[in-house]
Amino acid sequence: MALPVQLAEHHHRAVIIMFIVGYVLHALAQIDAIARAKNDPENSRVNLIVNNWIPLVVRCFISLTFFEILAHNQASAVSAIQSRFNLAANSLILALVNLPIVPSIAGGWGFVMDTILSFIPTKWTKTFVVPPPPEPVSTASNQKVSPPLSTTP
Repeated sequence: MALPVQLAEHHHRAVIIMFIVGYVLHALAQIDAIARAKNDPENSRVNLIVNNWIPLVVRCFISLTFFEILAHNQASAVSAIQSRFNLAANSLILALVNLPIVPSIAGGWGFVMDTILSFIPTKWTKTFVVPPPPEPVSTASNQKVSPPLSTTP
């Protein structure tokens, strides 16, 4: 069993920053393509970001989680992928996964992982939205009580 890779702290920060830059570049490219579409003139870039920030953050979190697993367990990830998908030792997928984790490669991984996750329907990621609080239930203690009707004329 392969041991996890230990990255120097300053190197790890640079790798994470570049991964997020790659992710953001892909997300912005998608937003730009949607905003340029002529089918809905109300789609501005700002409106798209405001209306879809939760799915964007969820996709970033999921892709960063998978990248961290890959970065820290690269050797075992390569062997797991090879055995699971019966890949030859010289396959392109294994060559890509086996690339060294440096900031420039991490930026590419951020772009690629967001590309992969962009195929997940947004309705799945919108389930992470916190629902609004329920309306308060009216009880006898918070209702105005009208005085009883008089029975005498």
